[in-house]
Amino acid sequence: DQVNCASAQFDVQKGVLYSDGEVEITTGVVADGHPPGRLVFIRSSGVTFDSKTGKVSTGRQAFFRFENGEGKSAGAFYDPGTRELQMRSEAEVTWRGQSPRSKPMKVETGQLIYREMDSAILLSPWSRLTREDMVLEAGEAFVFLENGNIRRVETSNARGKEQQNGRRVEYAADHLTMRFSDTGAVEKILGERNARLASVSETGRTTVKTDRLEMEFEPAGGESLLRKAMAMGHSVVESKPRAGRSGQPETRVLRSDVIQLDMQPDGKEIRTVETHTPGTLEFLPNQPEQSRRRLDAERMWITYGDGNRIRSFRAVNVSTRTEAPSSGKQKQAAPSVTSSKLLLADFDPEGELRTLEQSDTFQYEQGERKGRANRAVLDEPKDLITLEGSAR
Repeated sequence: DQVNCASAQFDVQKGVLYSDGEVEITTGVVADGHPPGRLVFIRSSGVTFDSKTGKVSTGRQAFFRFENGEGKSAGAFYDPGTRELQMRSEAEVTWRGQSPRSKPMKVETGQLIYREMDSAILLSPWSRLTREDMVLEAGEAFVFLENGNIRRVETSNARGKEQQNGRRVEYAADHLTMRFSDTGAVEKILGERNARLASVSETGRTTVKTDRLEMEFEPAGGESLLRKAMAMGHSVVESKPRAGRSGQPETRVLRSDVIQLDMQPDGKEIRTVETHTPGTLEFLPNQPEQSRRRLDAERMWITYGDGNRIRSFRAVNVSTRTEAPSSGKQKQAAPSVTSSKLLLADFDPEGELRTLEQSDTFQYEQGERKGRANRAVLDEPKDLITLEGSAR
């Protein structure tokens, strides 16, 4: 390491050099074979240099240059023996990566420790990572490098957001891990403990709350499109579509231990939802004429169409409960309760229920009215149930 300054005081007995003016330090001048991402240059003032150990420290503003970026901080310490850099306060680093297609990542924190030999960066007591429209704010964080690129970030008490083409994705968790491609695009996000995800677009808002949330992304045109989300543990998915020509469709609340969401190719809207464990789906009315519905099933599969609206629904070992809207003049009708082994539902383009078919040991009850059959078909607009096969 080479230290240059205009003037300095050197204590020969202690082997300590001090410069009040500007100091420039170039690291690894004759060394080679260093892994990508190494620290190569430091500029500061009020610098103390220990000639016996090579350690450098300052309490003033310091500027750094790495092979893949640059940074600054108020106060710094550098140990060439361990290749450890401490940026003591107001630390900021812009990491550019090795690939020419890489987009820079801005790292801000209270204190930063860069362990070059371990390819690791420690951020505390808070951290903020910014890449174009992606912002992640958290408490302590660990950043891991691979071949000079940021490949993994582990954080605590994290919350992030990203805005792309009219879509906003927000996520949070007590412990959050992000994985990046060699170009800096997000590949995967894992949230553990109090994990939350919200996807907001012009078609509506979908929120996910769960114990553990895995999100997979796919790079496309320099962006990271959400492809799949897997919620595991006390999972709740709430979908609130925007109002259409016929008004505001019902809010849908799905509860199950394990829920999988697959997105449309553009990453903006949901394509399918599947439960891997028994669950409950509720349709909560947003208009006076809408019914309140609840469905319990062993497994459920939901397919979505345009506008994030349900187009079809399938379930096994299912029971339903429907509460008709109150007219305000007549006595409230008794709730309708059904059960069957199989259920198929079809919805119109506005997300309103059109037909519902239940088969294999269908049973029905509404007040004193009861029925059973091999198969039953509900025509929702006509409020008519047709029973077929051993109908009674």
